[in-house]
Amino acid sequence: MTNRKKLVVITGVGMRKAVREFQNTDAEDHVDYHGELFKLNAAAGSAIELSKAGHTVFMLGVNETYLMHLHKSLIEGPSRYAVINLLDRKATDNLAEVLTELAQQHTADIHIVHYGGVSEVNIELPNNTVFLDPWMTPPEAVPDIVASNTTTLLNLLQALRGTLRSQFRTKVVIITAVAAKRTARFHGLDAIQKAACHAMARSLALDLTRENIFVTEIMPGMTDTGFYDSESTFTAMSQAGREYGYEWTEETFPLFSSRKVGQAVRFALDTEAHVRELSLIPYGQFPHLGA
Repeated sequence: MTNRKKLVVITGVGMRKAVREFQNTDAEDHVDYHGELFKLNAAAGSAIELSKAGHTVFMLGVNETYLMHLHKSLIEGPSRYAVINLLDRKATDNLAEVLTELAQQHTADIHIVHYGGVSEVNIELPNNTVFLDPWMTPPEAVPDIVASNTTTLLNLLQALRGTLRSQFRTKVVIITAVAAKRTARFHGLDAIQKAACHAMARSLALDLTRENIFVTEIMPGMTDTGFYDSESTFTAMSQAGREYGYEWTEETFPLFSSRKVGQAVRFALDTEAHVRELSLIPYGQFPHLGA
C-alpha cells in the first residue's frame, strides 16, 4: 500500500523576474525565460525536485505562462498545471473532482505541498515589501496575507476530504519560513502570515494524524527567489542581520536556492516516517529559531 504512485498537488507555484544577482548563493534556480533571468519560488523548486523523484506533479498558480514554462522546460516526467484562486471555494471543489478522477485513472494517491506567498496578495504594499516599519504597515493587508497562507489550504483540504481520508496514507507538506517561529526587526507582515500558517500546521497535525493524514511543516531561511531583490527588502533584512552582529553586503548576503527547499519537501514526502517539522537555513544566516 505504501509504494503506490504519488500525485503531488503543489500550490503557489511561480517565479519572479530577477532584479539583483547575489554572489553568496547558488544560482541553479536562475532560469532563462524569453531571454530574461527569472528566479523560481519554493513551490516551483519543490515541483522540480519531486518530478526528479518520479512523482507526477500538479502545479497550481496564478500565472499561466509561468506554469506552462515550468511544465514544458523544467519538469521531468508527467506533470499538469492549473490556474486557480484557492480562495474561491466553488473553483476549488471543481478542481478536487478533477484531481480525484486523475488519481483514480493513474492508481495514485494524492499528496499536497502548500506554499502561500505574498505574490498572490491583492493589497498594494509600501515599497512592494512585507518588511515594513509598523507605522507604515497597512492594517488592511493582514487579513489578505493571512488568507493567502491559510484559507487557501483549508479550502483545498476540505474539498479533497473524502479522497484523502480514503487513502492508506496522505502527506501534507506546508512550506512556511523560519520567521513563523521567531521574528526580527521589520518582520511584522512576514511573521504574521507565516505564524498563522505555522499555527494551522500544528493544529492540523493534531486533528488529522488519526485519519492517517500526516502534516509536515518546512521552515526555510532566506532563499534566492527574487523576494530579497528589492532594495527595501534587502535593506530591511540587512538591518535585521546587524541586530545579531552580521554585516551583510550584496556580496555576502546568505541565500540558497528554492531547490534546497524542494529537497527537504521530497524527503518529508518519501521517507517512511512522519516528519513533523524541518527547518533549514543557508550557511551564513543567523540561527533564526533561537539556536
